Amino acid sequence: MAAPPNFDDFQFPISDEAAYRARVHVGVTIPLLALCLVPFCARLYVRIRPVWRLAWDDWFMILGFVGSVSK
Repeated sequence: MAAPPNFDDFQFPISDEAAYRARVHVGVTIPLLALCLVPFCARLYVRIRPVWRLAWDDWFMILGFVGSVSK
């Protein structure tokens, strides 16, 4: 089992400004992603209920969403 990395050995230490910008980025991105998720789920719900009628554009939207939220 490998030892966990020692964070003091980084060649480029993370500055306070970079850490602040990362927090701002996450703080802006997560609410915007949540706002985009609402109409995305609503569209899929309308296309699936009461009759399944997903078209090719819906599948591309699903593929793009999965690609954007996965690592």
